[in-house]
Amino acid sequence: MKPLLIIGRFLEDSVYEIDEIASKEFDKSFPPKDKLNGLPTQKRFIQLINMRKTR
Repeated sequence: MKPLLIIGRFLEDSVYEIDEIASKEFDKSFPPKDKLNGLPTQKRFIQLINMRKTR
């Protein structure tokens, strides 16, 4: 049996484009938290973000 070949494009909606300044202002409304860096899921997320292409 032949493997199934799927061809197409994925376009992420503009609703997911974050305003960094507005996001930081929003975050200020919450109690402070220690930020963790370098976790495996964060590294994978950065890899995926770097794969994005502009429209």
